[in-house]
Amino acid sequence: MSTQIAKNLSQILAERNINPTELSRLSGIPQPTLFKLLKGQSASPGVVTLEKVASALGVSILQILYSPDLSESRPVTEFRKVPLLDWVQAGAFTMEGNVDSVEEWYLCPVKISDKGFCLRVRGESMEPKFQEGDVVFVDPDVAPDPGKIVIAQDETFSGTVESTMKKLVKDGNEVFLKALNPDWPGKKFIPFTEHMRVIGVVVGKYVEV
Repeated sequence: MSTQIAKNLSQILAERNINPTELSRLSGIPQPTLFKLLKGQSASPGVVTLEKVASALGVSILQILYSPDLSESRPVTEFRKVPLLDWVQAGAFTMEGNVDSVEEWYLCPVKISDKGFCLRVRGESMEPKFQEGDVVFVDPDVAPDPGKIVIAQDETFSGTVESTMKKLVKDGNEVFLKALNPDWPGKKFIPFTEHMRVIGVVVGKYVEV
């Protein structure tokens, strides 16, 4: 990805006869950050950086991220900016009612519905696949089939309700929420009761480096 970004940016700059110094002035992005992008040294540029660079160059973010053939074959609906929620917000969030309160957004490079959101992983129950601090993309419209990583909530609680991320597993007629960490000291299997609901399925993750 970083090599493709560097290639695309270099080509766009050449076509517009703009050098990195001028791009820094137009976009407000520091020159060291731009030089890392142009050298392919920035593995995961943030959404704010990409938006500012794209706006300054008069192109879409897709033109910076993907080669022309991939841009044409990858629908824009599969590349969406989604809000980063906290774990309390996750169960009651709606794009119509709460979008103005969101301060941080992430670009999701996989297919996700317009109801999608993301969460920052906390704790160690899902290691090694999910580390604390990872950002996971969650789609409420994906079917919560057994084997999927889901965000679940217990509706028996009143007032503020927090959510949990676990693997949904089925044993005969029984369904459980499973912690992936083999060394997890807490319950590895939590019975999925009639009072619980799945509010979304994890469809991808973003790892900060």
